[in-house]
Amino acid sequence: AGSRTGIGIQTQNKHQADMFTRAALSAALLATAAQAFTAPSALPMRSARASAAISGLRAQANEKAESESVGDSIKLATEEFEAKSVSTGGTDYVSVPKKEITPLFLIPSSSVVGKGDMVGDKGFDPLGLATSAEKLKTFREAEIKHGRLAMLAALGWPLSEEVNGPLAKALGMQSLLVTGCDAASTSAQCTEVLSRAPSVLNGGLQNVSPLYWAGVIAFSGAVEAYGQKIAKRPNYLPGDLGFDPLGLYQGKDAAGKLDIQLKELNNGRLAMIAITGYAFNEAATKISVAAPFQ
Repeated sequence: AGSRTGIGIQTQNKHQADMFTRAALSAALLATAAQAFTAPSALPMRSARASAAISGLRAQANEKAESESVGDSIKLATEEFEAKSVSTGGTDYVSVPKKEITPLFLIPSSSVVGKGDMVGDKGFDPLGLATSAEKLKTFREAEIKHGRLAMLAALGWPLSEEVNGPLAKALGMQSLLVTGCDAASTSAQCTEVLSRAPSVLNGGLQNVSPLYWAGVIAFSGAVEAYGQKIAKRPNYLPGDLGFDPLGLYQGKDAAGKLDIQLKELNNGRLAMIAITGYAFNEAATKISVAAPFQ
């Protein structure tokens, strides 16, 4: 009986131990589950990590915004720089207010003249050569070059006829002026009024020194090379080579610059007509264009 009682007590103790172990395991599992969802000690750490992550995202966003802001500033500065002329600060044609005009003659519909895109646009393109804005700028470049040469020639032609004779006599050199005398004429018949500047129609170009022609070609080539280099820059204004030693153009406002551009263009056009008249008049009459001033 005693041994049976001892065995029963041991069995009961073992059963109680098993129940205690199971209760402990259940409590541990519950505690782990609760800690996974609502553990107070984990919340601060996770909050800190979340705050750090949010701060990192905000820092990246701020950095991106600053980068975009700097990029926009650079873009605006570049656009402002490109909107100006590359040489003397002239007003580019892209910034000129457009004012369409009535063409002087009927022009083909393919022509872009008459739209007021350029200073001095009179709507004159009877052959319809300017079919695009780029071609129009090319023609304007050529027009300005010829106009400038014509203005120099319009002044230099009569001036050379006035001073070449006395200057050559003072230096003991032969005058390059072409006279209206032939071999059978006497010196009395060769008056000053018949002394003309050498030209294709007047003749006499063969008497000009080859060194002069070499200098002209070298100078013209250097100017043309410089012009071609500048023409590759953005917003190039045709004819703007940056030559303004007296600052008469650069200090003007937009309206003043447009006015100077128009005056140069009009005077160049008039000079081209004048120099053509010089050549044909002297070839036909054999009389110097400077004769009225003698």
